[in-house]
Amino acid sequence: KGDKKVLLMLGHSGSGKSTVLKSMAAKWLESNLTTPKSSELTLFVSLTGVPRTSTTIVQDYLKQQGLAEGQVQELKQRFKVNLVLNGYDEMHGDEMTNLINSNNLENWGGKIIISCRTQYIAPIPNYKRFFLPEARGSNRKAMGLFEQVTTVPFDDKQIEEYIGKFAAAMTSEWNIHQYLEFIQKVSGLRN
Repeated sequence: KGDKKVLLMLGHSGSGKSTVLKSMAAKWLESNLTTPKSSELTLFVSLTGVPRTSTTIVQDYLKQQGLAEGQVQELKQRFKVNLVLNGYDEMHGDEMTNLINSNNLENWGGKIIISCRTQYIAPIPNYKRFFLPEARGSNRKAMGLFEQVTTVPFDDKQIEEYIGKFAAAMTSEWNIHQYLEFIQKVSGLRN
């Protein structure tokens, strides 16, 4: 919100980053579609497997969705495009890069949200530099355009409360204890 241009969403595996981003993108898009003459669009782009060296991530995504080059340019000129980029840590390649600058993402006119696993990025000294938009003048100005949030996983009590509500709403024959027991059995579903 406000003057912030870039949001970096960090969180451990399974903490809900992708779920939150998909929900945010859907709400943004719904708002865009229900506002008469809206000049905003929202794109949710998975970064999984995308080369870090790519300088046309958004254009490539739109072309994969069936848009021709002329349509991509028209969309870019006509709309303020909010970009939700999911999975910086899942990109292909070893070299860290600032996608905002290398892909000229600010030229799309909207907000930029990028998600990344905490355990991937935290060990890298001064990692925020890979997510700061280019600011004319100083790094301090760029920091004013940037915000970072961290998702946290549910604790056992929150999981039990959620599953209790889920089980009560379902017409299945399973009860809360059966769901909790099943979750414990599935490898990798819980820490």
